[in-house]
Amino acid sequence: MKRRAANHPMNTIDLRVSANSYQEIAKGSEVICLNLDHFGVVGKVERVDSRKQVIVVSFDKQKEESKTHDPFVGQKHIKDM
Repeated sequence: MKRRAANHPMNTIDLRVSANSYQEIAKGSEVICLNLDHFGVVGKVERVDSRKQVIVVSFDKQKEESKTHDPFVGQKHIKDM
């Protein structure tokens, strides 16, 4: 089986998800949650445990609940550009 060339565009995925990805996330930085039950919720990183591969995030419940959910916000933003 042939292997992909090192400069192939699909190889950039490996750079984004590196072995040290937990070290790139700093305490106090804002993150967007991609879990199914919290998808799109913005929170602040409280603690990063790279050994257990766990990132503890705190959410401001009142701030997130007050946001208006608009599934077409991306399309509107692109249209306004």
